[in-house]
Amino acid sequence: MKQMPQSLPWLVIQSMDEGCIAYDGNRQKAHYLPPMTATVLGQCDGKSDRVAVQELLVQTHGCTNSAEVLEACLEQLSQEHLLVVVDSDDKQFES
Repeated sequence: MKQMPQSLPWLVIQSMDEGCIAYDGNRQKAHYLPPMTATVLGQCDGKSDRVAVQELLVQTHGCTNSAEVLEACLEQLSQEHLLVVVDSDDKQFES
């Protein structure tokens, strides 16, 4: 089972009709996330199974290419520095 990464623990997330705003108080930066990316962020707990998240994308958004969408969403979250990264020594740091 491949697990989801963990979102930054200090993010403040405000749901909206179309996606969410994720505020990183450490960087003092707000990020708008579209609906599918917001769904993925909500599952970034360091424990959820990626296949289960793919199924969630299908159920909630009718996504037909959920594996690719999941990877694209995770890439966006990583590029926006919203995920915790664990290195090979199990040390955590911001992405």
